[in-house]
Amino acid sequence: HALNAVRATIAITAFAFVVYVPVYAALTLAHVTAGQVFTAPLKQVLFQALFQGWGSVVISGITFTKMIQHFGPVRSTMITALVQAGQAGAEIDLIVRGACMLPPGIAGVTDRIRVRSVVGRFLEHTRVMYFRWGDTDQAEALYLSSADWMGRNMFRRIEIAWPVRDAALRQRVIDECLVPYLHDQRDAWTQASDGRYQRVAETGLSAQAALAARYMSRV
Repeated sequence: HALNAVRATIAITAFAFVVYVPVYAALTLAHVTAGQVFTAPLKQVLFQALFQGWGSVVISGITFTKMIQHFGPVRSTMITALVQAGQAGAEIDLIVRGACMLPPGIAGVTDRIRVRSVVGRFLEHTRVMYFRWGDTDQAEALYLSSADWMGRNMFRRIEIAWPVRDAALRQRVIDECLVPYLHDQRDAWTQASDGRYQRVAETGLSAQAALAARYMSRV
């Protein structure tokens, strides 16, 4: 949890520029490999250039390097989509077990995005995506997924995400898998805009302990 996201981004960009760019450019121009830099929408390229630097524009055209895959949801297009949604007014809570390369709380950029990590007794993380845009059951959507947002799952494996259409089942997932983790205190860490994590509290609610006690009582 001591990873500095800004320094990690600089290191990855510099490494990719020195090692990958010459080879990638040559292979792309020679039509040996397919690239995304020359086919990506210009709006996304310009957005990434403005907020993430030209190095990330180059990285986003490379099919996920081995180095980037270990840092969680760092794919440039994924970060771009989350930032754009936040700037459009969406309130975004990310529960990321490992390192997150999207620094929250930057004024005018990611000030509507919050990142927390829950590391408790069990090595697990809920793969749930929840969206809500109104006050009725018809104004929400919840998806379960067979994988998290790591690069190997997004681009190198066949994974699926499916909607939970039953309102009662959606509420159960929200109550057991989202609300406890968003309110966890004992095992929770929040990420600051500089990429560093701060523990929420030494005591208090533990989502994993509460869920374990809930299901142990049924045995």
